[in-house]
Amino acid sequence: MLKFFKISLFLTLFFPKLLFADLQKSVELSNSGDIDGAVEILNSMLIKNPLDLEARFLRAKILTLSGQGDLVIGDLKALMSLDINPNDKKEIEGLIALTEGTASKR
Repeated sequence: MLKFFKISLFLTLFFPKLLFADLQKSVELSNSGDIDGAVEILNSMLIKNPLDLEARFLRAKILTLSGQGDLVIGDLKALMSLDINPNDKKEIEGLIALTEGTASKR
């Protein structure tokens, strides 16, 4: 029983930090120009947890700002249907507009 408690305590205390580390690493990779590396980390996070809104939003943002927003336009529109922070909704609306504006110029 004590062993189970120790494992649960470890996961509770450190697992969110590990997830945050993955998000932070993807941001660092994106900022350094390694879009593929950043997206790869986020994709692996989404495979483990498809409902991870932070990873989904960050992936959409990175891809949109790198000119690949057409790959995630469906994700962005799906995020708009969720009950999320109004500031995040505004940013998502901007990403959708940017993506659709870019797509219409092609």
